[in-house]
Amino acid sequence: MLTVYRFYNEAQTHQAEIPAVNGITNARSLARIFASLIGNIDDRKDSRLLQPEILQHATTSNTLPNEIDAILQISFPFGMGFVLYEQDFPMFGPKSFGHS
Repeated sequence: MLTVYRFYNEAQTHQAEIPAVNGITNARSLARIFASLIGNIDDRKDSRLLQPEILQHATTSNTLPNEIDAILQISFPFGMGFVLYEQDFPMFGPKSFGHS
């Protein structure tokens, strides 16, 4: 493993609360979380995490046109907690979102 990434596999890093850095999961669980944002899962009524109107609000851009992100140094639209991909990654489809 590359030395620069070793930090992320240390127990103290796993125990720390570092927003946007150390969410630890597997692909299946992450897919279930995102699936539960857009609808019920496993045919379970009321398993949806966000009601449609809240999801609509969360995935509507609140980034000014041509605003430059302070970290990425490019224009990158954000909603309320999610990156919006429609503009830069149209292959994901309209209203695609992710990478909190």
